[in-house]
Amino acid sequence: QDAWSLTTADLKTESVGLKAFDSAAGLKVAPLAARAADRDVPADRFVELARPLSAAPRTGKFDLHLVGGDRLNGDPAGMRGESVVWRNPVAGEVVVPLTRLAGLTRANDRFAADRRRDDVATLANGDAVRGTLTDLTAEQVVIKTDAGDAPVPFASLANVTFAATVQAGGAKLKPSFRVRLDEGSVLAATAVKLSGDKIEATVGGAAKALPLGRVAAVEQVNGPVAFLSSLQPSASLYTPYLGSDQRFVARMNADFDGNPVRFRDRVYPRAIATHSYSKLTWPLDGTYAAFRARYAMDPKAAAGTGGDVTVRVLLDDKVVHERKNVRPGQLSDPVVLDVTGAKTISLEVDYGQMIDSNDRLNWLEPALLKEKPAGEPGGAGK
Repeated sequence: QDAWSLTTADLKTESVGLKAFDSAAGLKVAPLAARAADRDVPADRFVELARPLSAAPRTGKFDLHLVGGDRLNGDPAGMRGESVVWRNPVAGEVVVPLTRLAGLTRANDRFAADRRRDDVATLANGDAVRGTLTDLTAEQVVIKTDAGDAPVPFASLANVTFAATVQAGGAKLKPSFRVRLDEGSVLAATAVKLSGDKIEATVGGAAKALPLGRVAAVEQVNGPVAFLSSLQPSASLYTPYLGSDQRFVARMNADFDGNPVRFRDRVYPRAIATHSYSKLTWPLDGTYAAFRARYAMDPKAAAGTGGDVTVRVLLDDKVVHERKNVRPGQLSDPVVLDVTGAKTISLEVDYGQMIDSNDRLNWLEPALLKEKPAGEPGGAGK
């Protein structure tokens, strides 16, 4: 049987065979390494199932880039109220709220997640149309400008960058699921169930039957562990030392070149790429008891001159962890902090001794936990 890597609430992983999976009831797995008996994993202990699958080609013409770094391959199929209808080759039509959109490119093109106040359609000749998206069809995008509606045919379009949105605080976040396909698309689901050779998922309010062989991972969001790289921040600030270039706005689950985040020989699929000066803030609603993360300079920082930052974690805008002179080649110890009673958590990267030259810092597996990890230090860490 296929081997899956199972991650549970204690952040431990093991190789298992999958017997049953219902997001409401939990999982039944067969541990492979220990040859132990089948066992049940309650839904409130489940974090992720993942397995290595050969990357399938993207057969859709376009990639829809989502807030948080995910992408959805396919083709536009219209708009429905305040949502885009997107046709994915595996899942069929998927309804995606406008608030989740970051950009649209041709399939496999790199996307630079610059912050924008308006929706911007950039043409192949470099011209740009700025305004508000009013329609998206298989043939064109329509941007409402001060002069009226401006249709932009896909034949002349390079990409679209959507206006930045932030997550409002206050409401408790419900558990949901990220279903990653073998071609890299990620579907947001409210329920997931294994049914024979299919994964039945509720996506955008509609039931989808996904071939199990095309599913590379299922992650529970807002479950016992919430990775900050999967959550939309309520505030994202990036201020370069000179000028106003926004190329280094924080990027989720990839480095600034769009590649997996690495430190030495390890890949970190859940990470946040940042650059000085940056400050990211998320609301806390009392669900989680602890925060855990590590951090390190991007390996590319060592290739040039510079790379020296001050790293801080703040709760309710008060510094609870600070480390100065973080430089390339250093991997921090785990930072574990009690967040009980806090309303916000912020990750800050400040200028160091080299102004902001090569100041690329990666937050590695930054997570909110319902249970504080056993055997790891806590405290202020100053």
